[in-house]
Amino acid sequence: MNSYRGRLLSTAITPMLVGVALVGGSHAYAGAKQLPTAKPHAEGVNVAQACNPCNPCGAAAAGINAACAIPRLVAANPGAAGGPVKLTPVEAKAAWDCMMPDLREAYAKSGNSLAVEFVEWPVYTTVAYLSGLHGNRYVQNYSNDKAYGQYEKAGVMPAETKVAKPSITVTNGGEVGVGPLFLMEKMREGFNPESGDWRYTMIMPDGAVYGTTNGDNTELVQFCADCHSAVAEDQDNLFFLPVEFRVGAF
Repeated sequence: MNSYRGRLLSTAITPMLVGVALVGGSHAYAGAKQLPTAKPHAEGVNVAQACNPCNPCGAAAAGINAACAIPRLVAANPGAAGGPVKLTPVEAKAAWDCMMPDLREAYAKSGNSLAVEFVEWPVYTTVAYLSGLHGNRYVQNYSNDKAYGQYEKAGVMPAETKVAKPSITVTNGGEVGVGPLFLMEKMREGFNPESGDWRYTMIMPDGAVYGTTNGDNTELVQFCADCHSAVAEDQDNLFFLPVEFRVGAF
């Protein structure tokens, strides 16, 4: 148990200690190894060894906006591509605000209505944070249901609950780009018992829909359900953001 917990904390739950991975186009992961089915576990699941869209291996940056670069990193490491990258809250906010128009434009190309609607939902992050569970990218958490703001006390979320996690990438050289949009929708009972009736959709930086549960390329987002099943019993398949980045509970 202790060794498992150590692996988990170094790869998934303490995102400020890991670097930012980068995303390529919609076909960048066609040959990616999928996560094995994860069994529910109170401490989560180790995703460090699997190549998949949330944890890409050697993927290239996408949607870079030079105007949104991090000056400190540009000055210190010009042209550096890898991670880890740790931004200050001020840097993370500036980068996110700068990239938001790019995110909206990229995700809207998908034709998925939630990719447009989510910007009108409440945001539950005080600032973008580095998420090890989402490919070591900076993300923010949105939801259309205020019960989400109760976090681990939220219990079973009702049908029609929607959660969106848009993301940005940052290189060691300070380049900032568009990351994928991760969507979760709580469907009616019986939709997909194995996923806890959640529908997972991943939208790539070029607007391509990588996959959606019970839809096109459903097998490509199975790793989402497998990973989230680690907290199925206690948290209705929802991983919540680190406490220090949470908007206060309702």
